[in-house]
Amino acid sequence: MIEIAWIGLILIIVAWAIQILSLSKGKKELLLSFLGLQALGIILLVMSDFLTKYALSTLGMLNALSLIGAIVAMILLMKKK
Repeated sequence: MIEIAWIGLILIIVAWAIQILSLSKGKKELLLSFLGLQALGIILLVMSDFLTKYALSTLGMLNALSLIGAIVAMILLMKKK
């Protein structure tokens, strides 16, 4: 299940690259694509942790909490538009 974790981390890195590129162009808002890729990457990390141990470790639980933050930010951003 390590492959799932790698894909998740790659998605998170791509999300940050997109957001940083947007910021470098002078835009000052969070991109929905950033939040979506971030959430998807975190979901894959949590899945990897669960499938490896058949339970969530402390790190998996912390990842799940960060997923909640990404989802709340996405909801707020979509309400704004």
